[in-house]
Amino acid sequence: MTFYGQSDAYMVLSGDTGSSFVVLERVVPPVAGCVGSTYVHDDFFCGALAGTLCEQDQYVEDNRCEACFTGTNEAGDDPAGDDTVCDATCNQDEHVLGGVCTACPFGTTNQSGDDPSGSDTSCDTPVCVANAPAVVYHLTTLSIPTQTQANNGETIGHNVDFAGDVCGVPDYAGGVDNSLIDLAAALPALAPDDPIDLQSAIDAAIACPASGPTCTRLELNVRVTPGVGCASVVIEDEQQVPLGGPFVASVDGAGNLRGVTSEFGFTIPYDTTSGFVDLRVNLTQVTVTGTTAGGTLSNVVIGGLLAQPDFETFLMDVVQVTGGEVTFDDIAPILANLYDVVVGPSCSAMSAGFLAAGAATP
Repeated sequence: MTFYGQSDAYMVLSGDTGSSFVVLERVVPPVAGCVGSTYVHDDFFCGALAGTLCEQDQYVEDNRCEACFTGTNEAGDDPAGDDTVCDATCNQDEHVLGGVCTACPFGTTNQSGDDPSGSDTSCDTPVCVANAPAVVYHLTTLSIPTQTQANNGETIGHNVDFAGDVCGVPDYAGGVDNSLIDLAAALPALAPDDPIDLQSAIDAAIACPASGPTCTRLELNVRVTPGVGCASVVIEDEQQVPLGGPFVASVDGAGNLRGVTSEFGFTIPYDTTSGFVDLRVNLTQVTVTGTTAGGTLSNVVIGGLLAQPDFETFLMDVVQVTGGEVTFDDIAPILANLYDVVVGPSCSAMSAGFLAAGAATP
């Protein structure tokens, strides 16, 4: 028979001989962290009767399976037994540096299990074995997304900090980070008589047939060497000097590629009355996506971070564009709303994203 008490617990009883019963089992609702929590003869067990053991990277604490905070542990610890501990080893995508588990450099990987009590270890750079000749795509457009595009739900960047809203700056839909949109929109108002227009400078440089007195050419080429389900990618200038990569990207059956690289840098030549001013863009922790099909590279989205030193250098170059009409102090007030990425202990990087497209070269 089953007897229900005043609590949510109940007891399974046997040996009904008048008023004498033997308690066979007392069952309680599941306890947080326990599966099949059960009392047997007044002894509490967490999942033991149901044969539930702890999973991979869990340990036993007070008869409960708990997730390892750091390190790892094989599956199979019994919550009905003694407390257990997780091995003090490094997690996935960490390596040992000076006796400490340290995150792998951006774009590299490592399996879990490195022992911090041993010697230093390293992370691996992904490799893609080529199965066809490389194709070089010349970028014919490079654009800073606009607020209108963001409002319309178009793709305008990547989630480059892998976090939600931080630093008091809200992300765009889908967690996308791109403070460059706000910077590009704010700059023209600083010098109304001769507005600073980053996109016009990019367009003129991309369209320039060859560097000369009237224009300075910005040539960006993406070299894609295909493999099976992957591709080796490098972004180059016209002299085939790498600007970003090489890095390995995953490629699906429709030609959609996605990869990450530690950095990508290029220069925007800005035409002024006294000559061209080079605006240097140094992106780090860069994510690149795009689609290769029919001799074209389309839907390219490049997103990364401008670390504070690089960003402030960029702004000092922008000040030169105005010929002294605008000072760094004039720009400083807008900085608080642009640093949207936490680096170390502070908000000290700005997210930046570009859209691009190109065509295969002969």
